[in-house]
Amino acid sequence: LLWEGPALYRQLAEWSAAPWLWGYLAVLVGANFAVTKACGQLVGISSPVVLNVVLVFQRFLSILASALYFNAPPYPPPLMWAGSLLVVLGCAGYVLAPGPKPSKPKGE
Repeated sequence: LLWEGPALYRQLAEWSAAPWLWGYLAVLVGANFAVTKACGQLVGISSPVVLNVVLVFQRFLSILASALYFNAPPYPPPLMWAGSLLVVLGCAGYVLAPGPKPSKPKGE
């Protein structure tokens, strides 16, 4: 889009007709900054695995809100819901799985 001047100008003209789109863009840029900063802080106080779990649940909730609120009807097919649920359950199972048992020293 940025390399095609006419397409960029058409997009700017459309957005000028609806100024609230600029507000959405500003909110999205601010939210992206906040999430990026929070991810850096979370990794600083915990592990990358915890960050992965948090991001998976955040993305699942985003998909849920998008599917039910913004794109409905029609609702997504059942396989999309099953796949999303499997991703969340797999992530939770990975985190909740017990760690490896400590091995005994050879001298004992």
